[in-house]
Amino acid sequence: NPPTHTHTYAAGPDAAADSAEQQEARLTNPRWLAPEVILAQRSTQAGDVYSFGIIMYELLTWLMPYGDFESLQVVVQHSMWNDSLPVFRPDLPPDEELPQVSHGSGSLAAYKQLMAECWAQRPEDRPSFSKAAVRLQTIIHWEQAFSAVRASMAALLPAGSSGTQSSDALPAILPKNVSRADYWTEARQDNE
Repeated sequence: NPPTHTHTYAAGPDAAADSAEQQEARLTNPRWLAPEVILAQRSTQAGDVYSFGIIMYELLTWLMPYGDFESLQVVVQHSMWNDSLPVFRPDLPPDEELPQVSHGSGSLAAYKQLMAECWAQRPEDRPSFSKAAVRLQTIIHWEQAFSAVRASMAALLPAGSSGTQSSDALPAILPKNVSRADYWTEARQDNE
């Protein structure tokens, strides 16, 4: 498994010089904090996985998480949650509005699924960092392979024809189970 390094997001950049009590008393960035970290002001690896899910959102959308809310509103929304309410997460724009997203490979759906699992409401429902890293690495490899095949198919098309037909055709020419990005994730997990 690839090495995973975590950073505690609950404290500010100068947290190393502070005592534990000072770190716990300060919430400098609630947009990235897990609900349980906001409420208990204690950092955990599961809380950091949640923060990673929020960073995945930023990388996917190029948007500030909870951009329509003030930081205090984010804290209040997380504090008010109970089982009868929907979870409070950043809104995802429609796929066609996402910047620089490849469509057709299944990678986007796999990425969004991993992101949602990372920011699950209950810490025990979140993947470990090592499992998230393996899945993300699989998504990246699948996307690279899909892009290479798409480029090869585009090179085979007659000059002046649109390359969209070749990239859209890839899932159709591969066996159904292999044309899904999550197929490779499942296959890798089965071999662990």
